[in-house]
This record gives sequence, C-alpha cells and structure tokens, in this order.
Amino acid sequence: MSSPAPARRERPRLQAISGQAAILDGQWASDHWDASLLGIPARRGRGTARFDGISQPWLRGPVKRWSRFRLATGCAFATIDAGALALTRFSRFLATRHPQAADASAITRPVLEAGWSPRDTRRAPGRCPCR
Repeated sequence: MSSPAPARRERPRLQAISGQAAILDGQWASDHWDASLLGIPARRGRGTARFDGISQPWLRGPVKRWSRFRLATGCAFATIDAGALALTRFSRFLATRHPQAADASAITRPVLEAGWSPRDTRRAPGRCPCR
C-alpha cells in the first residue's frame, strides 16, 4: 500500500467580495492599493502598495497592470509593494536624469543599466547593493 501524499499548501487566492464591484474597480484604478479593501491576503504591515510616486503616467499604467497580473498568478502582496517601490525609484531616476523621456521608447538598454545600477557608494562593506 502506498502512503497518502502530504497535503500541499495552497497559495492564497484573490477573494471575491460580493456586491463590491464598483468599489473594487475604484480600488484597482487608485494609485494607492489596500489589500484588505481588495480582498487580498497580506501580512500585517504589508497591506499597501503605492503607485503615486511614479510620476510618468505612461509608466504608471503598465506597472499597475503588471502588478495586478502578478497578484492573479500567485505573487504575495508584499512582492507587489516591493516592485512598486523599485519602479517608483526608477521613475525618480527617469525624472531627474532623463526628463525628456516622454514614452516607453525612451527606455533603452543604457538607460535601464544606469537606472538599476547601484549608485550609492557610501554603503557599508559587504552590504547588498539592492537594499
């Protein structure tokens, strides 16, 4: 006889909140997402994601669509928040170093490399440059 397979831990799923469709549409359109209002499980203190720091509207929309897609495929809400923060920093880089960037065609490989490379050389030795 074979032994029963161990129980698999399932990923949290998006929860449908009945009667709240209009509110949810507004939440998804918002630049400040609250996991509890969206019906998405999140760890305490990790329930918000902000997109209002992305100053380029042509970048903010795709970032929000990508984030929503990632949530639907099982990413944790904290991961979405971390991605939004990273892209907010990239947006700041674009605004200061490439203010002429009017659309996605301005994001070339050299721009990406300059925007994502560690710029703060005052870090303590041995510290990860991505923090």
